[in-house]
Order: sequence, then C-alpha cells, then structure tokens
Amino acid sequence: IALNSMPLKPVTIPLSSSNLGEGIVTPSSITFSTVNWKAPQTVSVKGVDDKVHDGNQLFFVRTGMATSEDPGYVLDPPDVQVSNEDNDSPGVKISLAGGIDPLNPAKLVTGENGDTASFTVALTSQPTADVSITLVSNNTKEGTVSPTTLKFTSANYGAAQTVSITGVDDKVQDGNQPYVIAVGATSSKDPDFNLKFGTQVQVTNRDNDTAGIIVAPLTGLTTSEAGKTATFTIQLQSQPTADVSIGLSSSDPAEGKPNVSSVKFTNLNWNAPQTITVTGQQDDNTADGDVVYKIITDPPTSADPNYGPTKMNPPDVALTNIDDDTAGVIVAPIAGLSTTEAGGQATFTIVLQSKPGANVKINLSSSKLTEGTVSPASLTFTNANYNSPQVVTVTGVDDAAQDGNQAYLIVTALSSSTDPKYNGIKPKDVSVTNIDNDSAGVRLNPTPNPINPPANTTEKGGTSTFTVVLTSLPSAVVTVAVSSTNTNEGTVSSPLLTFTTANWNAPQTVTVTGVDDKVADGDQPYKVRLADAVSTDANYNARFAIDVPFSNVDDDRPGYVINAAAMLQTKEDGTQATFTVSLLSQPTAAVSVGLSSSNTDEGKVSPATLSFNPSNWATPQIVTITGQQDDVADGPQGYTIQIANAGSIDANYGGKFATSVPLTNLDDDQPGFVVVAASGLQTTEKGGMATFTVALLSKPAGTATVTLGVSSSNVKEGTVSAPSLVFTTANWNIPQTVTVTGVDDKKADGLQVYAVNFAPAVSADSGYANKAPGSVPLANVDDDQANIIVTPTTCSTTPTSTAAFTIVLTSQPVGDVTISLMSDTPTAGSVSPGAVTFTSDTWNIEQSVTVTGLADGTMGVMTSYQIVTSIASAPMDPSTYNGFPVADVTCTNSTP
Repeated sequence: IALNSMPLKPVTIPLSSSNLGEGIVTPSSITFSTVNWKAPQTVSVKGVDDKVHDGNQLFFVRTGMATSEDPGYVLDPPDVQVSNEDNDSPGVKISLAGGIDPLNPAKLVTGENGDTASFTVALTSQPTADVSITLVSNNTKEGTVSPTTLKFTSANYGAAQTVSITGVDDKVQDGNQPYVIAVGATSSKDPDFNLKFGTQVQVTNRDNDTAGIIVAPLTGLTTSEAGKTATFTIQLQSQPTADVSIGLSSSDPAEGKPNVSSVKFTNLNWNAPQTITVTGQQDDNTADGDVVYKIITDPPTSADPNYGPTKMNPPDVALTNIDDDTAGVIVAPIAGLSTTEAGGQATFTIVLQSKPGANVKINLSSSKLTEGTVSPASLTFTNANYNSPQVVTVTGVDDAAQDGNQAYLIVTALSSSTDPKYNGIKPKDVSVTNIDNDSAGVRLNPTPNPINPPANTTEKGGTSTFTVVLTSLPSAVVTVAVSSTNTNEGTVSSPLLTFTTANWNAPQTVTVTGVDDKVADGDQPYKVRLADAVSTDANYNARFAIDVPFSNVDDDRPGYVINAAAMLQTKEDGTQATFTVSLLSQPTAAVSVGLSSSNTDEGKVSPATLSFNPSNWATPQIVTITGQQDDVADGPQGYTIQIANAGSIDANYGGKFATSVPLTNLDDDQPGFVVVAASGLQTTEKGGMATFTVALLSKPAGTATVTLGVSSSNVKEGTVSAPSLVFTTANWNIPQTVTVTGVDDKKADGLQVYAVNFAPAVSADSGYANKAPGSVPLANVDDDQANIIVTPTTCSTTPTSTAAFTIVLTSQPVGDVTISLMSDTPTAGSVSPGAVTFTSDTWNIEQSVTVTGLADGTMGVMTSYQIVTSIASAPMDPSTYNGFPVADVTCTNSTP
C-alpha cells in the first residue's frame, strides 16, 4: 500500500481479516507520514489451518477508513480478496497398537487365555458434526471388542481412540481361529463423514485347549466289607464336538462295584466332574484281610476325532476293600472330660468295630455318685446299629462343699453276648473331673489386668463401668469400700458396696467418671481401689482387695488458638486487620509469644509480644496489623505475621508451636504518568518557549528506573530541551520540566500545530515498560509575512543611460515564484530580464532588474513610462505567493 500524494498530516490505515479462521493479517495498521508517503508498505496475509474439509475459502483483507488530520485523506481504501487453499480431506485412520502378529504385521493376535490386542482410530480432518463409528466382532466366540461405539467431535477428532480386543476361550481344541473386527461406516450429519470409510481389522485367536480325560484320584481309595464307599471323578479337558462315552467295570466285583457302567459327556457338561461311587462288597464274614482291586476305565467312544478310541485310554483307579471281621469296642474319648458342680455335663461315645452275630450289652456306672452320674446305665448293640456310636452323658453333682476338683470314673462292665467274639470284652473306663464351684472371692467384670483393663475415662466426662459380685454365698453381710486414688482424674459413683445372702450373686455396677483438669498433662493413670472385704464370714473378712487400673484420656493439648478471618487484608492507606490469639490449654508457668511481620514494608504488627499465664491463658488477645504505604504499583502483596515459638519454663509450651498468619496488603498505587501542561501552549518563531512538567504516579519497583523518550513531532516548528527524562526510585514524584522552543521556518505559513511526543518507556518495572503518556499539543506562532518588495519604484533614464531596481521576497515560498516584467512604452525604455524567478533557497536574495532608456526621435522631451510587473506565479504555493500583486516601477526618459 502507498499514497498517491504527500499528505499534510500522518495517515493511518487499520488492517484486519474478515475471517480469522481462514487468514491472519499483519500488521494491524500502517501509518504514512510526509516523508514515507510514497514508499509502498507491505501487508502479510497468513493462511490458517481450520482442520475442516471445507474447500478453498474466500475472505478479505479489510482496509478500514483512514484516519488523518489531513481532510484529503479521510477515505476508505478498497479491500483485498484472498483465497485460503484447503489441505484437509475426510477419512478414518486405523493404526495397529498392541498384540501385532510378528509373522504378519498387518494382523493382530489374541489368545484363549485372555490375551488382548488393540488398535487406534482417529479422523483425518475436523468434522462439522459429531461422527459415530460402530465396532463389531464377526465371531464373539473367538474375540470381543470394546468399546462397541466410538464418537468423535470437532474437538477430539484427531485424538486417537483405543479399541481393545479380548480373546475368548471356547474350550474346544479347534486350533488358531481367524476372525475380524468390523469398523463400520461413519455416521454423521456432516456429509463428508456420513456412511463412509468402513473397513476391517484382521485378528487371529490362538487356541489353548487340548483334548484329554481327567480321572482323580487314581490311588489311595478304600472301601470296606461293611459297605463303606469311595468316590472318584471323571471329566474332559476340552469341550468335545460330539458326545463322549467312557465304560466302567470292576476287576473284582466280589470286592467292589461302581454305581454306573459308563459315563457320558456332552458339549454342555464336559467340564463338570462326574462322580463315580464304588461300594465295598460283603464277603462270607471270614477275616480274609484287605483286598486290592481296580475300577477299569475303557477307551472313549465319540464322533469327535479328538476323543476317538485310538487317541487315548484313561487310567484305571486302584482301590482296597477293608476286611470288617474284627471284634472290638471303641470308647472315645477316654480321658480329659470334666463336669461341674453347677450340673455341667460331659459326653463320650461307644461303638462296635464290626457287625456282631448276636446282641451285645455293656453296663455303665459311676465310681463316685457324689461327684457325677451316668446315663444310660447300659447300652445294647445289634447287627443293625452296631456301627452307630451311642452317646453316654455324664452329669456333675454339687456337693456344696469347698472340696476342690474331684476325679472319678465311668466304669464300663464286661460285654455280654451269645456271639463268642463279643462276649467278655472289657471296654476302657472313662476318667472324669468334677469342677468344684464353691470358693469365696470377689469377681470383677471385666476382670482387671494390664492386658485387658476397663475402658478409659476422658476429661470430657467420659465414663467407664465395671461390675462387682461375690463368687460364693457368704454366711454374713459383706461390704467393700470403693475409692479413686486420684480424684483430680476420676471419681467413683458408689463409695461402698454391700452384699447379703440374698444379693451376693447379683452384680453391682461401679461407674467411674473422668475429671477435666484443663492442663495438657497427657493421659494420666490412676486406680479405683476396692478395699479388703469386711464381714463376720471368715472366708471373706479382710480379703480380696483389688486395684482396678484406669487412664484418664487428656483432652487438653498445648498450642495456640488463632482466630482469624479466612482472608485477612490490610491496605496501603493504613487500613488495619486483626486476629486473636489464646492458648489451647492452661500452662503451668507464664508463656510469652513473640509477633513479627515477614515484610514491614507491607504491614506492621502490634503488640510485639503477647503474655499468658495460668489465669488468662484462655482469654483471646487482639493482634493488630496496619497496612504500610510503599508508593510502588506492585499489586496485592502477600505477607505473614510470624508467631514465634512460645517462651516458657512449661515444657509443654517452651520452644514450640511457631506458626504464621497469612495476610494481603492491598495496593493503592497505579503505574502512570502525571503531565501538567497549560492548555493552548504556544511557542513563537522568534524563539518563544513553552514549558510543561512530567512526573510518575507511583514509585518504580525495586531499583528499576523509567526512561521516557521526548521528541517534537515537527522540529521545523519546535524543539525540546532534552531527548529523554529519567525517573528513579528517588525522584519519581518530582516533576521534571520539558522546555519547548519555537523555530523560525521563514515561511509565512501562519499558526502551525505540532506536538511533543513520548516514546514507550524503557524500564525493568513491567508496570511502566512500553507505556507512555499522551502527546502534549502546541502551536508555533508565525512571524513571517508574505510580500514582494520592489526597490525603488521610480527610475530615470536617458537614451544613453540605464537605471536599476531590485526585487526580493520577504518569506520562504513553497516552490518557485516567477514575476514577469515589461515596459508599457517600448520606444521610451526597455527592461531586462523579462522575468525573475525565486526558489525556496534563493527567495531572500535580491534580484536586480535593469532599465535602459531609448531614443524615440524627439528632442528636449521627457517621456514617462512604466515597467509593468505581473502578479506572481507560484503554482506550488497557491495560498501565499500565487497571484500575489507586485508594485510597478514608474520611469522617465529624458532626451537632451
């Protein structure tokens, strides 16, 4: 862009893009001056990638209305049309990510053991509407896909979304199976992405199944001649494609038989273990010993080639049939039983080892009926119930005597039977102990001990309880005194407990209540003391004193209680903020707390020390912070009031609990300039001066200086006294004077408006850097008057003489000024030259004109004539010299 002609004043043209989404224009404006008006200035237009497939897009570089004090340049230049070439094309990008087949990198691999694979999906250009893609596995028995739908927006279109594929175990030995993940056609209201770009991702699912038959256990099983059974299971290792049958038989049916002759597996129950029960067979009742035999498993039959009879033969199962022909009586247990005098019972069982040939009777009795009784008194076993254990119950008897624990026997008599194997067998006797329950004593619940003390009390009044009861019936009243060993920590609810023959076994409750001492002394141990019982019963008198340990949980802890608003603020105008400080617990000695400000340039604290003692520790003391003025435009400044470690001989407080309270000092300073100038400042072309002052609104930050460049917008009209002003942290608020001196341009150009401009400030303070005050307007008073002086305006000549006069301008013209000269009576006199021209450089140099007298043939006659001057011709100076009148010169020519 360039101008067609020189402007009278600077011309600024704003520049902008009609569509910032397609193109960006730089610079945002251009300015032409009277110096650079015809030098073309370059405007750059940079295309913007909108990521959308929208084709080539037209937009305009808008050239806004020009602004200028020259009325001839208040006009709107034409806009410039630009086309932004599109580089986007719609599409779907698939990238394999995990589980890539090393033998074929174009495929993915999953596994029936749950191995996964993955790929990513993204769009190649930004859609104008949401885009959905459906994902489907063509064989969900081999692999599943997640997620099943992807959604792309104009915001996330280019972000790759991960799709996971998980292998599925089909339980069938079918080898590695190929399948595909169908990436469906895109669905969108954007026609570029609707019903397009469908594809497939190839996947192979690796098989982990092997055909086989599992039989367990294979050994260690026993049956018995009494019909005892044993079991084992059969199942398949993999899912068959057809039914599988396995035959079962016994190698010795006289010893044991399976409950089924075959088992059948389908594709539904193949992995469900089928249980085979083997029952021992009864022999001829002779003691023929234990016999080993097998359950034979036949080769399978199936239409599934993996399970054909030629493929495998499952193992046989080894068993032992136990002979049951041994006579005997089993008593269990025979020792360790106990009954109680409170009627507590114990039991044991009796059973025969084998089936008898006739009924078997066993009588039972107690060796001490004063300690225990037995029920029933006899047991009878038949060939029907011989192997069913019969329960014998022993009941303790209370003899009311404090005789300690007593041992006794349950005596089993010789068995009687017509079966000679079972007649006269002596079963084992059973030993029993009857626990004595008669002993004097005091019982607490819970029982106090270091491992299991009663619950603690608390200084908040928390209570704990325990109960007291006698362990036996006393013969007289029993009293027990109860007291606390430290009533400053805990008190008891009942100072005396009384037990009689009526209430001796009714527990009486003692409630212990914690006491608050206000001192941070930690958890304090104390005891609740039960004194020796007092009674005329010798078993209770002066006995059974018990100390119950307690701990009173302290709710007092040393420290400061600081009550402050969430956002404490001071201001640079002296606005204050307050908070209070007290102690969390009562100290044992005086406590002093020092206070200080982390930045006294922002805030000062009062008082400097707080004093607390055991009397006023809980009374909040007010701390006042006063905001300080720093004259710097530094914004809100954070600082803290430091609360020092406490000073005290109380170990809970001395040298502890230093903390701080955050505050903000709000700034009342703003960076800026104070320019003081009278309105209508004027200089004169005679060197007349004008002054104004400049100062800063706020102190520069830190040690920064602010340098402000000063210049005249027209040095031909006025000059400034200094090219720059420098402000420091010491002189920032002292006005500095700028003196402007008028310049004589020698032109009759009237009153000229100009200004003192300020360059953007140079400073390390960001509040001042690149900022400047507005220009100061001035006017230079003209002392030049346009005029054309002719000297002299009369002349006299003779035919033999000449005369001369001069012409000069009184002010500098704009361009050349030409004045034509002629004689109105050419016969009387002539003039030379016929025209004079003044330039802007020679305007003040007098030019001489010569007038020559001529002989016109008359004798003794004086002729008057004029040298006629034309009006000045100055096309470049239309307002001053063009058409300016010039005085004629009147001459006489005398002929002798």
